[in-house]
Amino acid sequence: MKIINWILKTKNKVSIEDPDEEAIRVAKHVVALLRSRGLRVKRAYVFGSRVRGDWHELSDLDLIIVSDDFKGLNDIDRLKLVLEIIGNRVEGYRINFFLYTDNEFNKALSGGSIALMDAPKYWVDILK
Repeated sequence: MKIINWILKTKNKVSIEDPDEEAIRVAKHVVALLRSRGLRVKRAYVFGSRVRGDWHELSDLDLIIVSDDFKGLNDIDRLKLVLEIIGNRVEGYRINFFLYTDNEFNKALSGGSIALMDAPKYWVDILK
């Protein structure tokens, strides 16, 4: 409970009003690593507090990766694949991966995912 109180007390001290540009650069780096190893990334977005501007030093980086190369893999195998590729090349961020095929992503956006319900309002398309 103490850490929760600490987060609440310090959140306003360390949050900013603009997106975390460094987090967006990290996300672009992750996508570049995935593509360099042959993963066909169709879409990629950063969303959540890092782009809304209400993040704090303990915030994670929410990263959506859409690739039909995930087809036939369960969630754990998808994550293993991504982590094998990026290895320890990304430090300083806890990344929360949302890994979808194109079809799954479209379904998630049309109401199949609470986590993505408001994401399109403020996400950053990192492939543009």
